[in-house]
This record gives sequence, structure tokens and C-alpha cells, in this order.
Amino acid sequence: MRAVGLVAAGLLGGAVLVGPVAKFLPSGLSPSSESAGEGAVVSAVDRPPPAEEVASVAVEGEVTQEPESEGDVLGDTDAGVDTSPGESDEPIESPEPSYPAVGEVVQAWADAWSGQRVEYYLWFYARGFAPPNGASRSAWEAYRRERLEAPSSIQVTLEKLSEQSLDDNRTSVTFEQAYRAGSYGDRVLKTLVMVREDGSWKILSEQSEPL
Repeated sequence: MRAVGLVAAGLLGGAVLVGPVAKFLPSGLSPSSESAGEGAVVSAVDRPPPAEEVASVAVEGEVTQEPESEGDVLGDTDAGVDTSPGESDEPIESPEPSYPAVGEVVQAWADAWSGQRVEYYLWFYARGFAPPNGASRSAWEAYRRERLEAPSSIQVTLEKLSEQSLDDNRTSVTFEQAYRAGSYGDRVLKTLVMVREDGSWKILSEQSEPL
């Protein structure tokens, strides 16, 4: 019983601090240093304690073993956290709007005229379009509606189209226009000033000279 008394004295005297006592250890003292102290006490005993005493100490140490480190405990929690660098906080500049080619817009305008599609034809004129001869926009639209709807058929053909940029938002387009409705026909040199509007090019002004 002398050996058992020494082991018990070592456990209670502070030489071996394992199990619930270990939580009171200073932060700088690791479980490995506790194991070294335990080895020192056991080596000083004349004979090993009974098997049941050893088993009791071993079980107590196993059940109350401290976690290896805080990092090990939190490892699974941090595993799902994305630590990759985030996207830049710098503002992203919006891309320049894409506009159709001016020539394509002018041809679509002529096609709407030929197809006598009044509303589509009028859509090609900008909000700031100034009708000729000082007419109001509503009076001009009523006149153009009549001119498109009255003939049984209309054919508008464009030739020799050329373009000249005026500024970032305006461009001038000149072409020869052949017009035929029934038995009537004419040919003019037409100039359209086009402006960027509603994601497309629209007619800001229109001038014609006979050929």
C-alpha cells in the first residue's frame, strides 16, 4: 500500500495534473509537460501499483484528456469558410452602349416606308425632329400618315450612301433616293442628320434636293 500512497500523493500534490485539474493549468503549460511529471513520479516508486490502480489512473486520463489545441477544435468549423481574396471594391465602368450601324438604320427606315408601315416609319424620327416649313410635329405626322397610306404601293430605293460624323452623338448621312408610288416617281439627293436616341440612331433633320 506504500506504493499506492505515493501515487495518490503525487496526484493530489500537484506533480501530476491530469483530468479535470488540467483546465486550471497556466496557458503556457501543455499536456506534454504533465506527462513528463507523471513519468518522474512513477519512476520513483519501488514497485508498480496494483493493476486495478493503474487502470483507474489510465481511464481517468483518457476520459478527461484536453483538446490538442484551439485550432484543432475549430478546424471543422473553419473548413467551410472561404478565405480567398474578395472581388475588388473598385467601381466597374459600364460598357459603352452598342448601336446598330447607321447605314442599317437608314435602310430599315426606307423599308418601313416601302412597306407602308406608318407607326414603324414614324418611330425613326427623333423626339427633337424639326418638321420642314415650321410645321408642328402632329401636323407633319398626319401629313406623312396620309402620304404612306394613300398609294396602293410604294417603292423606295437608296443608292450611293455616305456617312460623315458630326460629333459623338450625331452623324450625317447622304444618299440618292428613288421614290415610286403608282405612276408617280422622283429622284432626289437626301441628307439625314442622325442622333443617338433610345439605343439606336434616329432622324433629327431631313433635307432633299431634286436630281
